[in-house]
Amino acid sequence: MQIPNLVGSKQKILVKLLPNDSSIVVQCSSLGLLRDACCTVEEMAISLFPSLSLSVKVLFPYTNGE
Repeated sequence: MQIPNLVGSKQKILVKLLPNDSSIVVQCSSLGLLRDACCTVEEMAISLFPSLSLSVKVLFPYTNGE
């Protein structure tokens, strides 16, 4: 996935679809970018699948690897 605003920028975004557990993983280099990406994914899912129930889990890397 390439986002035109990020070309030439140090910000990074990664979107992975995991069909085995019906999840979408979004990884971003900044919290603001993560918020925007998650809102976009949520809006898209709600517009395409209005009866679908969504849950969001935000995970932050921990220095000890947990």
